[in-house]
Amino acid sequence: MHSKRIRLFLTLLAVSIALMTLQNHLGIFRPFRFLEYPINFVNNAYVSTTGYFGDTFSKYTVREKELRRLRTELKSARLKLQRLDELKLENQRLKEALGLSETLGRYVATARVISRGSGRWANTYVIDKGTDDLVEKDMAVITPKGLLGKVQEAHGSYSVVLLIDDSRFSVAVRLGNSRVEAVLSGAGLNRCTLKYVDTATEVSPGESIITSGLDGLFPPGIAAAFVTQVETTEGALFHRIEAVPLVDTRKIEEVIIVRR
Repeated sequence: MHSKRIRLFLTLLAVSIALMTLQNHLGIFRPFRFLEYPINFVNNAYVSTTGYFGDTFSKYTVREKELRRLRTELKSARLKLQRLDELKLENQRLKEALGLSETLGRYVATARVISRGSGRWANTYVIDKGTDDLVEKDMAVITPKGLLGKVQEAHGSYSVVLLIDDSRFSVAVRLGNSRVEAVLSGAGLNRCTLKYVDTATEVSPGESIITSGLDGLFPPGIAAAFVTQVETTEGALFHRIEAVPLVDTRKIEEVIIVRR
């Protein structure tokens, strides 16, 4: 047993000496050197790939933030442009209203529509001018296109306007061609009826209807409506005439109040 240990020791010593001698002649012994290239290749590929995707993701994030910022600025610009268009249209309407009021010479106030009635008051508007602005009950309410209605109620800072197509509304008028007197009454849904035109009077669709001033409420000469349909029944005293207001009562934003 002792001799075996000595032989093993001598064998290991001889191998160690041989390896040291070989290393002195050949340099450092690296048995796994053949693995260096594939390992380095994989490592370089990993670094390049992660770097590329990292840069790409970073650029995408920056571009996405820039895109969101540009979208926000574009939305803001569109809102400003829309507001400018609204102001332009409002300014144009007010200029038309001012020109009309100067022509009539009966101007009292220009008002904004702030709400519309509901339920049985559906054919009314609430405007932002009242007795504080010299607005009174039964004053005519017009737009640059024509008659809208009349003041039904006047309060301190607001008034209620009864619209021309309301069944409770009526106004003394004349036919544009024959100058025959009649009464224009509301029929709902932006429609009116023209009453008391005798069958001997020739009436044509498209004929204009203007205020006569004979009711003592409305100034004369305000465009009110136009004839759309004429029916004549044999033996009847009057035509059955339908008309449409010149002012679309569903699309009003500003109005003018005028005195008699």
